[in-house]
Amino acid sequence: DEADAAFVIAEQAKVYPLMSGHNTICVATALVECGLLPADRRERFVLEAPSGPVPIRTELAADGRCASVTFDGPPSFVAVRDEVVQLDPDACRAIGLAAAEVRIDVAYGGMWYAIADAADLGLAIDARDGARLRAAGELVKAAARAQCPVQHPTFDYPGPDIMAFRGPWRRGAVATNTVVMSNGYSGMLDRSPCGSGTCAIMALLHARGELDLGERFVHESVVGSVFTGELVGVTAEGVVPAITGSAWITRYAEVVVDPTDPFPEGFRVGDIW
Repeated sequence: DEADAAFVIAEQAKVYPLMSGHNTICVATALVECGLLPADRRERFVLEAPSGPVPIRTELAADGRCASVTFDGPPSFVAVRDEVVQLDPDACRAIGLAAAEVRIDVAYGGMWYAIADAADLGLAIDARDGARLRAAGELVKAAARAQCPVQHPTFDYPGPDIMAFRGPWRRGAVATNTVVMSNGYSGMLDRSPCGSGTCAIMALLHARGELDLGERFVHESVVGSVFTGELVGVTAEGVVPAITGSAWITRYAEVVVDPTDPFPEGFRVGDIW
């Protein structure tokens, strides 16, 4: 079916994900609350991401606001299991990590995630440890790219391009995580539990036999925001996750082009751009 709207995700460090869950939730919320969809398409519609169609279901509040968004993620799967990667030992000592190697899994959920247990490096999913989490995450990503390279079977999309630290978890409890995104120099922590990261982690748990189809999964970020997920199907490529979360509009902006502007399409300076 034809999509109601399409979007492209442009992250820092020249990362263009096939799919981003929290960006999907943001786009869907903005479309609903800004009146950009027909009245009969506000609760059920389809977005087009680079990975393909994304079915959307919304829950509307009494005042018409978008209270929550549920999207079906792309088929998600595990490419690498239980691989130990070697980290830069000097960098590990500099930030006080407990080891210079760590066991990772690599899973796809819209982006390629290197997934590690924070405790294996002496870290906790705690905002007070944010500087070490982001620095360690950059080390793990660099090691994973060099030692565990992966490629999507359908798209030209190599990885890993992002990573997630997980906290201790037991089945049925709330899972904690922080996702370390690249910005080209220091790394940064996602303010959400990460939609595509939740897809990837759910695929990993399913592969381990720790999460069944239809079983509810609650995922909490380092700042306490929460997404809920459920595996709703299986394809030849992987499991199909559904993720629910909420977004809030923080700014309305208008971009204009003056007819007398000599550079209406912008400009490029070779020694800078």
